[in-house]
Amino acid sequence: MDSFNGKVILRRKELERFIGFRRSQIYDMLNEKCDGYDPDFPKQIKLGRKAVGWYVHDVLKWIERRREQSNHDEEGKSNHDKEGKSNHDKEGKSNHDDEE
Repeated sequence: MDSFNGKVILRRKELERFIGFRRSQIYDMLNEKCDGYDPDFPKQIKLGRKAVGWYVHDVLKWIERRREQSNHDEEGKSNHDKEGKSNHDKEGKSNHDDEE
């Protein structure tokens, strides 16, 4: 890919296979009005009157950002789980059960 300076282009069907999302999911990520909107998802480039594509380099960067975010979210969840266990005694009762 270095020989192309990251200019390799994925057509929509190739993008679908590459990221594992269907056409509708891809266009939802591009549409600001949809719940599935992802402002970080790479914008398509116009190749012709009815043809669009995505730079593979931009797609790979998006995947890496998602992976990093997922790792960050998992770390936060794991820390939260550890903190949550401190609110229960060894018998599984909440420390707050005796406050009534």
